[in-house]
Amino acid sequence: MLRMIVYLFIGASVVLFASQNLEIVPVYIFTGAAIEVPLIMIVAVSFFAGFVTAIIGVIQKAVRRHKRKGRVMIDPRRSM
Repeated sequence: MLRMIVYLFIGASVVLFASQNLEIVPVYIFTGAAIEVPLIMIVAVSFFAGFVTAIIGVIQKAVRRHKRKGRVMIDPRRSM
């Protein structure tokens, strides 16, 4: 029950944050031309880029740790 309340609070906070950042802002790409996008899109793309970067770092660290210990991370008998 407490977990659900925490999730609802976080979800409401995200919705409130998004609703207050709907202004259109110019974004200048490499070509010099401005693209008009909502501010929340810039925040979301930045968040997800950081999240993906962190996940890649965690995966690389795990692979290095397993290589050092001589373990096989993927079962060769399993094929996709």
